[in-house]
Amino acid sequence: HPLIGVGFDNWEYYYPLYDRGDWIRSTSEPVRPHNDTLWVWSELGPLGLIGFLGMIGWTVLSLFKRPPVTPIEIAVRAACLGSVVAIFVHGGFSFLREHPTAGLLLWVSLAGLTVGSNRQKSRQIPFAGLATVGVALAATAVGFAQIRFTSQYGVAKYWHDRGENERALTAISDVDRIGSFDHRSIFLKGRILQASGRLDEARTAYRAALDRHPYYANTHHNLAGVEEQLGDARAAQLHFKRALDIRPNYYQARINYANALVRSGQLAAARNHVTQVTTETEVHPEAFALLGAIYLHEGHTTKAVIALEKAVRLNPNFGVAYNNLAVAYERSGNTAGALRAYQMVAQNWTGDPTYLEGVRERIQQLEEELNR
Repeated sequence: HPLIGVGFDNWEYYYPLYDRGDWIRSTSEPVRPHNDTLWVWSELGPLGLIGFLGMIGWTVLSLFKRPPVTPIEIAVRAACLGSVVAIFVHGGFSFLREHPTAGLLLWVSLAGLTVGSNRQKSRQIPFAGLATVGVALAATAVGFAQIRFTSQYGVAKYWHDRGENERALTAISDVDRIGSFDHRSIFLKGRILQASGRLDEARTAYRAALDRHPYYANTHHNLAGVEEQLGDARAAQLHFKRALDIRPNYYQARINYANALVRSGQLAAARNHVTQVTTETEVHPEAFALLGAIYLHEGHTTKAVIALEKAVRLNPNFGVAYNNLAVAYERSGNTAGALRAYQMVAQNWTGDPTYLEGVRERIQQLEEELNR
C-alpha cells in the first residue's frame, strides 16, 4: 500500500506474504524492517512518515522560538533534546521502536521540549488542557503496561528455556493479565503447555496465536506437532504444509513433515521433502537418517548406506541412524561394518532400553560369524 502503508503495527503480519525465503530462514524470522524510519514509512505510508518527521522537527525547532529562561528549564530542555536526538539517530540504524522503554522515553522527551516559558497570550480551546492530560495519562499507562508485558514475557521465556515449565506457566499467566501486546506471548504459552504435556490446552493456545498472526510459520509448525500427537494426522500435515508455504527453507518443519508423511505411508512424498533438505543443506543429520530409512524401506540398500553414513558423520552419537546403518550393512553383506554399527548403537541408544538386549545378542552373533 504505497500511499497509506500496511497499517500501524502490521508490518510483521504482512511481510511473510512477500518474503518467499529471502530473509525468513530456519534461524530467523524478521518482525520489523531494518530501522525505525523504514518501519514508520512502511506502516503509515509517505504521509505518515512526513507527519512523524514533521512532528519531531517542529517540536525541536520550537525550542529555539521559545528559549528557556530558568536554570531548571535549561536543564530539562537540554536533557529532553539530547534524548530525542539520541533515540532518533540511533533509530535510523537500528529498531528502538520495538523496545517500549525507549519508545516511552522518546514521547516523554518530546513532551518535555514543549514545556516552556512562552508568556504570549493565545486563543484557548475549551477543555483542551483536560483532554491533553487525559490522553497523556492514558498513553503513559499503556507505555508502562507494555514495559511490564515485555519484562514478564522475558521472565516466562527464561524459565521455559531452563525447563522450569511450572514457573514459566505462572509467569506467562501474569503476561495474559497485563494485556496482549504481541502474538508471541500466546505462542510461548502454547510452547510451555506443549512441553508440559497439556496438549489440548496447547492446541487452543496455538490456534489463538494464529488468530493474531496467521502467517507465523513457527506457530503452524508447533501446532502441527501437537495435532499429530493428538492423532489428527490430516490437521498436522495441513499445518506443516502451511508453515512451509510461508517459509520454504524451514528445514526442521520439512523434516518433521516428511516424518509425518512416512507415518501415514506416503513414502514417495516424504522422500521428496527430505531430499530437498539434504540437497540444500548438510547440517541436518536427521534429514540424512530419515532419507536412509526411507531408502532402506524401499529396498535401495546402497543409497541407504550412503545417506546413513552421512548422518553418523554429522552426528557420531546418532543411535537410531547407527541402527538402520547396521541393518543396511547386513543387507549388503558387510558383516564387519554391521558389527561396528551395532556396537555404536549399544553405546548411543537413547530409546527403549529393552531393545538393547536384542542388539547385544546380534553383536555376539556377528562376532561369532567373523571368528569362524
